[in-house]
Amino acid sequence: MPSSTLSAPARAKTAQRAVAAYFLANGVVMGAWVPHVPDRARELRLDPGTLGWALLASGLGAVLAMPLAGRMTARLGSRAVSRVSGIAFPVTLSAVTLAPTAWLMTLALLCFGIAGASMDVAMNAQGIAVEEQLGERTISRLHGMWSIGGFVGSAITSFALSRQLPAWAIVLSFSVLIVLLVVAATQSLFSREEEGLHDQPHALRPHGQLLLLGLVAFVSMVCEGSIADWSGLYLRVVRDAGLGVSGYGYAAFAALMVTGRLSGDSIVARYGEERTLLAGGLLAAAGLAVVVGSGWQHLTSALWWLLGFALVGAGLANGSPVIYRTAGRVRDVPAGAGIATTVGIGYAGLLAGPPGLGFVGKHAGLTSILLCVMALCCVMAYGSRLVRGLTVPTAS
Repeated sequence: MPSSTLSAPARAKTAQRAVAAYFLANGVVMGAWVPHVPDRARELRLDPGTLGWALLASGLGAVLAMPLAGRMTARLGSRAVSRVSGIAFPVTLSAVTLAPTAWLMTLALLCFGIAGASMDVAMNAQGIAVEEQLGERTISRLHGMWSIGGFVGSAITSFALSRQLPAWAIVLSFSVLIVLLVVAATQSLFSREEEGLHDQPHALRPHGQLLLLGLVAFVSMVCEGSIADWSGLYLRVVRDAGLGVSGYGYAAFAALMVTGRLSGDSIVARYGEERTLLAGGLLAAAGLAVVVGSGWQHLTSALWWLLGFALVGAGLANGSPVIYRTAGRVRDVPAGAGIATTVGIGYAGLLAGPPGLGFVGKHAGLTSILLCVMALCCVMAYGSRLVRGLTVPTAS
């Protein structure tokens, strides 16, 4: 049935399914990249510091993309930006995974960051528009779809690598499937007119409230990104995990993020944004303590670090959804502007976070990276008080 003939609630539900497909696709691409990180480091003979410089390009691309993505979303609507970036993101994944030199991989990572960040801004803007038109909390469930994608991408890629399947076959298969999914979902997204955009700014100079939210987002994204970038290498080098198996730590992390995010809307409605962030930060820190404390390479320890990464996923699950929802509802700030600005500051965490921790790991060992992330989880818990009283009333 054409979208123009649907009732408003039915149209919003159709758009919700489409944007959920985008979150799923974005998560699959990110999850599929993680198990390749240690293999790329080995193939190109990159130490943690050099790998950190390469990963820095992805964060730099993400930060550079934020102002442009916000302006293009305001001018063209999030559907147009979602379509272009949703196709570019899996294509650049193939380029990153198959690049024959460190220099070309770094360039591909820059494009990977630009495409991923643009897709992130656009699909979150769609998610907030859907939430407003449905009149109920949905953004955590959408981020739950992202986590499902991360789990699926990481688990399938890890399994395929452990079976000695060639990397090019794995990544090209993922890329083709994701492009097909994005193309199929695009037409059901809200148009610019349906979003209710009227030339509102989608980025602005951060004032006090948005700056504080951005700082919490910064810490949250450093934690999430560090698990994605460094968990595999930590398990491979420190825990001596086998080929492909090193990706299971991230898979456990992503699996518990699924559970946390799918139940996150009801959790936040019951306990509030502040308590959710506080408890989540502390739980994530406890999970990392379990990972670091399971000191020997045998089966029992492997079960403990899987449990630890799972607890980290559960703890961080609702960090980004809570922050993005809050940014989209700050008093006297257009929703798109709040989202783009806060996401932009948060993505700076990718610039200064996981790659920067690579330099720490080079000089102090890979375990020090997880210890730094554990400390940042405590900072996120402490910063939970910053979301208190920032938002306008919302439907539950």
